[in-house]
Amino acid sequence: MVFLTLSCWIRSRGPDRYWKVQELLKHARHFRGRKNRCYKLAVRAVRRAFVYATKSRRLKKRNMRTLWITRIAAASREHGMKYPILMHNLMKRSAQPTCCQRTCRHRTSDVPLPHEAGEGSATGRLLCSVG
Repeated sequence: MVFLTLSCWIRSRGPDRYWKVQELLKHARHFRGRKNRCYKLAVRAVRRAFVYATKSRRLKKRNMRTLWITRIAAASREHGMKYPILMHNLMKRSAQPTCCQRTCRHRTSDVPLPHEAGEGSATGRLLCSVG
């Protein structure tokens, strides 16, 4: 393809800006007032909303962990055991809570797993000390 004029070779930036504005206003459609119509106000509002969304994802994880601990503590109290004692016994027996089975890298222990006790195989299993 051969361009005979320079104007055909150089792209216009107008459409790019239009779609950029529309993408940002799409995120601001549910905002109240001029923030969902005026680009300058929408930029600030959307940026602030994304910052809050990022912080809220961490907060949600924290809240879910608190809820998880609360539920386990209530269930362990029904059976006459306190939560810290339950977690200590789990760590001593080399059992991991379900929250940490796949990705926990908090600390290692030299206690062999129960099915490895007789074999004398390698130790150094991962244990969660956060619980």
